[in-house]
This record gives sequence, structure tokens and C-alpha cells, in this order.
Amino acid sequence: MAGVLVTQEEPAQAARLWGTAEALREAIGAPIWPVERASYERSVAAARNHLGERAFATTWAAGRIIPPGLVLVAQGAATMPPLIPTGQPSTRPATSPAGLTK
Repeated sequence: MAGVLVTQEEPAQAARLWGTAEALREAIGAPIWPVERASYERSVAAARNHLGERAFATTWAAGRIIPPGLVLVAQGAATMPPLIPTGQPSTRPATSPAGLTK
């Protein structure tokens, strides 16, 4: 989720979420999987570059002390653009190639 927040130009929320995730991973002994490491590091670097080192570190540290259940609430309601633009009919068939309906 934090990586998506960076691409949506919300680096502070991403840093806060990473801080919370890091604290949780440490508490349960679950490191970042090696296959995810490169993508994670690119996203963290992008957020750090956008915020600056000091703001990034402060926000990350704040995330480490927020209980995991509250960090998502602190971000506010999630919004997502419609998958089909309003006013335009869908060009997708009513069933999938395998015969499943919507």
C-alpha cells in the first residue's frame, strides 16, 4: 500500500505506513521478502527524495509508534477512481470467456 501511496504523491502517508509496518515486522520477526526488496527500496527512496531526509525520518518514526489498526484510520477514507468512466457504457461482455457472469 505504501508503494501505491508514493505513486499517488502521498509520500508522508507512505512513510508513516512503512514505519508502522517495520515495527510490526520487528515484533513478529518477519523480514521483507528478498523478491520484494528492490521494489520496496525504490519506493522508499522516492518518498525520501520527495519529503527530504528530515521530514521522512520524522514521519517514519511517528509511524513506528502508531498501533497498526490506527495507521489506516489516520490516513482517512480511501478513494478510487471509477473503473469505468461515468456516462460511458461498458464494452465488456456480460460473461467472461469461461462463461462466468459478473
